[in-house]
Amino acid sequence: MDDDKAETNLEKHRVMSFSDAVTVFEDSLAIVVPDPDHSHREQRLIIIGLATKALLVVVAYIEKQEDLVRIISAREPTRRERIDYEKQEKG
Repeated sequence: MDDDKAETNLEKHRVMSFSDAVTVFEDSLAIVVPDPDHSHREQRLIIIGLATKALLVVVAYIEKQEDLVRIISAREPTRRERIDYEKQEKG
C-alpha cells in the first residue's frame, strides 16, 4: 500500500483509511463502473458500496492482478451515487 497516497487521501477526503476502504470489495451489492475520464495509462474502475462500519464509500482503483488492486482514492459518495446504490440495493 502506498502509505503517502493513503495519508494524503485521508487528509483530503476525511472519510477512511485505505485499509478500511478496501473492505468495500466485500459488499456483494457494490456497484462497479469504469472510470474512462481518468483511465489514461491504466483502466481505472470505481466501486460504490458499504465498507467497514456500514459507511457508504466510493473507491477508485486499478486491478493489478486478479486478486490485487491499487486504491487511488476513497471518498464519500455524491448524492447521485448514493441514490444509485440505494436504488440498486432495493432492486
